[in-house]
Amino acid sequence: MENEQNGVITRLIIVFAILGLFITGVYILRKGEEMKKDKCTGVDSSRTTLTVLNQYSDSVLTYLTLGADTNYVTDVNGIFGIKDSGLQGSFYMKKDSMYTYVFNGKGISGNISFGTAPLNCPDGTWKTGVNLYEFTLNVDTLIADNQETFDISNVAGVNAIGNIYTIGGGAWIAGGTTVSVISNSYIYDNSGNYGVFPFGCDVCTASQNPPKCADTLKIATPQTKPICNVSRNAKASGGSVNITFVSWAK
Repeated sequence: MENEQNGVITRLIIVFAILGLFITGVYILRKGEEMKKDKCTGVDSSRTTLTVLNQYSDSVLTYLTLGADTNYVTDVNGIFGIKDSGLQGSFYMKKDSMYTYVFNGKGISGNISFGTAPLNCPDGTWKTGVNLYEFTLNVDTLIADNQETFDISNVAGVNAIGNIYTIGGGAWIAGGTTVSVISNSYIYDNSGNYGVFPFGCDVCTASQNPPKCADTLKIATPQTKPICNVSRNAKASGGSVNITFVSWAK
């Protein structure tokens, strides 16, 4: 009888030990997930957020244009408070304000332009063309060597002066150099600026097939090294990419 009781007690101890291990495992998994979340917002800190900021003295009409690739977000509605739907929309970015888009399950690929939607050629309003602040964030980490990227494209001209700076996540690289901020200047003043495609230089170090315009301006000096794309491995995502409007180009 005593042996039977001892056997029952032993089996109960084993059952409770297994149950304890199970509960501990669940707890560790949950804590691991919580550690990926920002303590204040619940945002997955292993993914990259996108922010636009206005340092100008007035409100700025801001356009978001997305790519059509369905592996990424394909509707601007709700991003930065945009009420439009589809691949392109706009909103007024108030003075001294910032707007943040948080990863929602799909990556985001597109560009920000200021004052107007992207234009390939200068026009009566934008006499030196329009530049773009381009990005591809939170790409598929299962594809080998997939990259997050950003840059400032002055290929079609310059109407805005701004910068892109990063906070957190893995290091960003351009031309073999670690960079945390890039900025553009006026249409012919971007030589040597990391992360910036000069005017008319569609392949960074040369002008091969830029937009064809009726009143073509003189092409800017190409970069001497391939420094125009800023990138990092998709598995190094996290932190934020921040696009700042500083002023209008003169």
